[in-house]
Amino acid sequence: MMKSVSKVALSALLVCSSAIVLPETSIAKSASVPVETVKVSTSIDRNFNNDSMDYFTVKSTKNQTVKLSIKNAQKKRFGVIVVKAKSAKVEEFVKKNFNRFDQMTEKEMDQLFDMIMNDFKIITSIDNESKELSGGKRTDEIRLGKGNYHFITLTDSNLKKYGKGFTLSLANSKNTAIESEFNDTIATANAMKRSTTYKGHFDMLTDDLDYFKVTVPKSGKLVMDTKVATKATMNFKMYSKDKKKLTSTTKKSGKSYRTVANVKKGTYFVRIGGSSDDLDQAFIDYQARVHVKTKTPSIKVTNKKGVKSDLLTVSNISKGDQVKVYSDSEKSKLITSFKAKSTSTKVSTKKLYDRGGKVYVTSKSEGLYTSFTKTVTYKKAK
Repeated sequence: MMKSVSKVALSALLVCSSAIVLPETSIAKSASVPVETVKVSTSIDRNFNNDSMDYFTVKSTKNQTVKLSIKNAQKKRFGVIVVKAKSAKVEEFVKKNFNRFDQMTEKEMDQLFDMIMNDFKIITSIDNESKELSGGKRTDEIRLGKGNYHFITLTDSNLKKYGKGFTLSLANSKNTAIESEFNDTIATANAMKRSTTYKGHFDMLTDDLDYFKVTVPKSGKLVMDTKVATKATMNFKMYSKDKKKLTSTTKKSGKSYRTVANVKKGTYFVRIGGSSDDLDQAFIDYQARVHVKTKTPSIKVTNKKGVKSDLLTVSNISKGDQVKVYSDSEKSKLITSFKAKSTSTKVSTKKLYDRGGKVYVTSKSEGLYTSFTKTVTYKKAK
């Protein structure tokens, strides 16, 4: 097989979108069958039509997570894509207009396809291809909200030889840390629990963006760690509750990214976007996790000759913070530790090196993660 069937299915979505929305119209006129609505089930038995395709609708009546997998392929190779429409009005408009598909002008057809691509979101894609040809995943957990989800399945296998039947599974899953479409704007952002890893993806067919809402309990640094499954060019932004963009920094290491911004107590939004470095890649899968670190402290060292102790002044801390000062970057050699009584605290410590050196300080507020380490070089004793 020269091309992944999941990629062919994606092409079919682009070129033949009527399969998703028309209950009375097939992609091929000779194979007109109604689109069925089926229940979420661990066993969904289906049959390919004469055009080697199948499409049906799953109606979800609640928020739930399901694991989509190919249960019985009967030696056939095929791909499945799942899509959801944003608007019932647009879906109805598309239905009516596809009834006059043959009479449309090129301009009308372009407008209709643009509407379809703007209105429909690809939720996931799976296939049972070889690793080299696979354009999707073997299985995937997807988060369903209330509404209709449209399933398109396509095969290039010999149906006369292997038969038309196949079985899909939509097994229940307890995992709720999964992106749920639509979350393309701040207004539709998914709630994200701190210190919990969420799975998500965005498709390369549309200008997909994913927004998440985060609650920050007290002032500190909002940190988002993101890891992608494939080579990609990613971008991340953070916003305040009033939609103002925060000043943030992002550092990359391989396929991992860390984005950091200074924040106060309140509600914030993080945005994940990007593009694949592989032109044939249909999706970018990622894992994202946010947490809040205590703000990074500052430290001043007074190093004097002929004394038994030196003076440390630690600032940019909060009352009650647990502060620790180390003599090594691995933070294995503790110089001193104390509980801050104010936003700036002076503490005497054992004699430091007369020749000068470095100290490493951290602070931790209750309920937050330990701050980033502040490194300070102190001068030779005078």
